[in-house]
Amino acid sequence: MLSSQRYITLSLELHLFFARIMKEHSIFLEAGFTPKNSKLSKEADEYKIKFEKLLLDTVKVSQGVNIESVINSGEIFTKYTLSAEKKTQYYTAININFKITSMEQELKCKNKIDFDNKTVKYVKQLNNRGIKLLDGLIDLKKRILDGMLCCELFTLNYPLLIEHIIREAELYRSYIKLLENGDDIEDFNNSEVRKSELFGIKL
Repeated sequence: MLSSQRYITLSLELHLFFARIMKEHSIFLEAGFTPKNSKLSKEADEYKIKFEKLLLDTVKVSQGVNIESVINSGEIFTKYTLSAEKKTQYYTAININFKITSMEQELKCKNKIDFDNKTVKYVKQLNNRGIKLLDGLIDLKKRILDGMLCCELFTLNYPLLIEHIIREAELYRSYIKLLENGDDIEDFNNSEVRKSELFGIKL
């Protein structure tokens, strides 16, 4: 059974890492549609906003938590992230919340912190929100893929790419469910394992 400290730390690391990826998935899904599929574009934008909110709430509660290894890994943000977000917004006209990256850059870690039941409850709410959002985003991605394969939908994104990002979302969801079942996700703490799981998902 996970301790409260490990449950909170792993949950926050998971959302810091994957919620950004899901936000970025939503952005290039939105950017890939033509005006004919404006409804799908709007739906993708709504998921972008919701994952930005999930990420923002995670960053806020992460202040002072011992997540130094994942912050220093360069997997959450790099020195190029903020400028890349600004250029993406400029060239696509898709609104991006730059504040999140700026806040991440200011995160301070502590070696030890005591967690009360209120924090545990809040993180549990984040996890449940994450699962619900992922259910919806995975469904959207699968509908897009089905439309492409049936030649009923045009997007600038390739089918293999859509398959890839579906698997990434499913991996994220499986990790959250493991934590909610009280299981450890030791592999997620290993940077090399994270890379192999993500990039090992066949393109």
